[in-house]
Amino acid sequence: MTAEELKLLRSESNTTQSEIADYLGYYTNGVPNRSVISRWENGTTNINPRISLLLRMFFKEKQDEK
Repeated sequence: MTAEELKLLRSESNTTQSEIADYLGYYTNGVPNRSVISRWENGTTNINPRISLLLRMFFKEKQDEK
């Protein structure tokens, strides 16, 4: 998954970075850490292939909820 694809999917599904961080279990001091999601979207950090798979599952679940 590319940074652009993540941004597009998040925008289309009306999902916050915090919601994605929560789903993936990225927490700092008990709060979802959205900064890692931001770094992916900005292309600062590459998205691990396993995380990419989880993200695709997350967005598929969101789509199925509609």
